[in-house]
Amino acid sequence: MSAPTGNRFWLARTTYGRDKLFTSPDILRRACIEYFDYNENNPIMIAETVKFMGSADIIGVPTMSPLTVGALCLFLGIDYKTWRNYATGEGYEDYFQVCDWAENVIRHQKFSGACAGVFNASIIARDLGLADKREITGKDGAPLSTITTTMTPQEAAEAYASTVNDN
Repeated sequence: MSAPTGNRFWLARTTYGRDKLFTSPDILRRACIEYFDYNENNPIMIAETVKFMGSADIIGVPTMSPLTVGALCLFLGIDYKTWRNYATGEGYEDYFQVCDWAENVIRHQKFSGACAGVFNASIIARDLGLADKREITGKDGAPLSTITTTMTPQEAAEAYASTVNDN
């Protein structure tokens, strides 16, 4: 059955979109703590072989799982864009401190897990934006001279001499 002709029910609508899932920063903070607790209480099980007196058994060893903002969003039931809105304060100025705190907890857990050898340090370093970069340049920041197969022997000798003299 369709709506009656001339109805104006659409004028009764007072809100647009869904209501906030987290009506206060404190509720968001408690939900983040629930995620941290859930992650700690549900470790990843790694299969390890234990050898004893000629027999071998495979046992599950609990291992820490890295916290991530993406997994936090899944746990909270929100979109990553919503988290970014909370974190940047766009219309949610009160939520900024909670998001900053939660992201710092996640960063610390990943960093300390990598330092302890629980997580792959290379992957975590990339994820955290840490890098050991070295830029190699010639004298006074000039580009390095390269020797190519299209150079004449004289050009190649000059390019080689310039690299030796730069040191």
